[in-house]
Amino acid sequence: MNTISEQTTTPTKNTGSSGSGGGGGGGGPTGTTHLPAARVKKIVKEDRDIVACSQDALFLISKATELFIESLMHESFEFSRLDKRKTVQYKDMAKAVQSIEPYDFLSDVIPPTVPIRKAVKEAEKKLVGTQKAATPATDTTATATNNVDNMQVE
Repeated sequence: MNTISEQTTTPTKNTGSSGSGGGGGGGGPTGTTHLPAARVKKIVKEDRDIVACSQDALFLISKATELFIESLMHESFEFSRLDKRKTVQYKDMAKAVQSIEPYDFLSDVIPPTVPIRKAVKEAEKKLVGTQKAATPATDTTATATNNVDNMQVE
């Protein structure tokens, strides 16, 4: 299996279609793409609504995906530069997704990071609230603390 860096250094070339290209002059789109054509084709085949996909369409899907990734990474890099870093981190991508409307559809896939202390406090509050509703006469604080201590954090 190739690594991402190996894949990006071996561009896939599309020389256009050999048949009718739609319109007068000839062929389809030409150029190179860094995404492996076989992978793109495999992903497209996963969509049951798509019966067939031409080489030109696969090339354009690859190119559009590259442009999307480039745009998202550019915006994410700007957030890393604001923090005086040259390396894009997860939190930079999450900030880009949160603050730039066209990337809003990624908010479930790239949610903002939450500091562990804040996550633990929120978990304790939820646990205390649910236990109070269920059994108001028990010591919920000790139980909540024990449950939070047993939580696994990645």
